[in-house]
Order: sequence, then C-alpha cells, then structure tokens
Amino acid sequence: MLLRAAALLLLGIAWWMCGAGLTGERLVRFIVAVSVAAALVVLLLSVAATRLLAPLRRLLAPAIR
Repeated sequence: MLLRAAALLLLGIAWWMCGAGLTGERLVRFIVAVSVAAALVVLLLSVAATRLLAPLRRLLAPAIR
C-alpha cells in the first residue's frame, strides 16, 4: 500500500510540474511514459526484487519495529 501511495505521489508531482497547458498530445505522452515506466518496474522487480528493495527495507526497518 505504501508503494502505491508513493507511486501516486510521484505521478501527481510529475503531472503538476509539467509546466504547460494540458493538451491531448501531452496527456497521451504522459500515459505512454507511465505505462513504459510501470512495465520497467514490474520487469525489474520480477528479476531482482530482493536486491532492488534492500535499501527500502533497511530504511523502513526501524519504523516497523
């Protein structure tokens, strides 16, 4: 759940900071970029999830205990 919230926050920041008016082309480019990024994250996590998430686990370990 925390990972989804972080992803939504990053998407919101990217959307807010795009700096131009929202047109159809910009919306399509944004959706395509999000789709490619999501596919890349899924691919990376399916290959090496333990290694990729180790820094996050170390960061959150004190908060969980």
